[in-house]
Amino acid sequence: MASIADIAKKLNLSNSTVSRALRDSELVTKETRERVLFAAQEIGYEVNVIARNLRSGKSKTIGVIVSDITNLLHGEIITAIQKVAIENGYTVIFGTSSEDDKIEKKLLDLLKSNMLQGLIIVPTYKSIDNLKTLTHLPIVEVDRLSGLESSDQVLISNNESMKLATNYIISQGHRHILYCTGDLSITTFNERLAGFTSALSESDLSIKKDVLLIQDTEKLQARTCSEVINYLTKKIKPTAIIAANDYIGEGVISAVYKCGFSVPDDISFLMFDDPKWASFFPTALTVVKQPAYQLGLTAAQLLISRIEKKINKNKKIMRLTADLIVRQSVTKI
Repeated sequence: MASIADIAKKLNLSNSTVSRALRDSELVTKETRERVLFAAQEIGYEVNVIARNLRSGKSKTIGVIVSDITNLLHGEIITAIQKVAIENGYTVIFGTSSEDDKIEKKLLDLLKSNMLQGLIIVPTYKSIDNLKTLTHLPIVEVDRLSGLESSDQVLISNNESMKLATNYIISQGHRHILYCTGDLSITTFNERLAGFTSALSESDLSIKKDVLLIQDTEKLQARTCSEVINYLTKKIKPTAIIAANDYIGEGVISAVYKCGFSVPDDISFLMFDDPKWASFFPTALTVVKQPAYQLGLTAAQLLISRIEKKINKNKKIMRLTADLIVRQSVTKI
């Protein structure tokens, strides 16, 4: 394998001059640098990135942990992060916690052994204890909050977005609404429920509301379907159902049709998130669409700016707006 010494011998330069040229040092002239790079390519020299990082103390590696790798939202976030990282010369190591703080801890230990320079994370509701040990590391939390005071945050305006969606349902004449949500220890679910409740409390109308809390995060679709079937067979049918995310939405839709109803003829339906199947459903679904890709872009840009000390030390909190996409699943009554 070709070495720096081989390049130096070929060009009659010192090893230190060749090394500086390969590092793009300002101590080497442009002409010398070009000669060195051409010779390196000619003899097949390859930069030993690991050795270079050990010498510099900078790995240019960032870690990304999401709570569910199968979640389409997280997939788009990861894609955007990788794009920004590559454009800025960073390597990305990905992992998924599967909503388990113990798995998350193991992933963080693994990432730390790779000379991590920064972390982007979609936290579990127990992440704070794991993240407290990373006081030396820039951290950007995406989509959810762990409760860690020092981390930067890139989030969706969940409260305002769900309030907007609920107001749309109310504007279509619905006065009995079933709201289906997941575990409220997860900040996104908590914020969206607050938006739903706020819209109802600010309305001058008499509106009946029911809230179904589905706790099983591992089997969210199946548990939602079961809970909604149980609700529909025992209570007066609501005129509209709102689902707090697409997994819950799948369960709701399944339950509605299993009970012999249809959307929107019998029950109107709206959900947070816009998976591809939502627009291809026989009745295209009205949704709150999150800017997932922009979440990832913003988080990666913020983290790299933090690593490279291009921004001040003050904590950054950024809230992106989700859009209400009106299709055919909510009917006016």
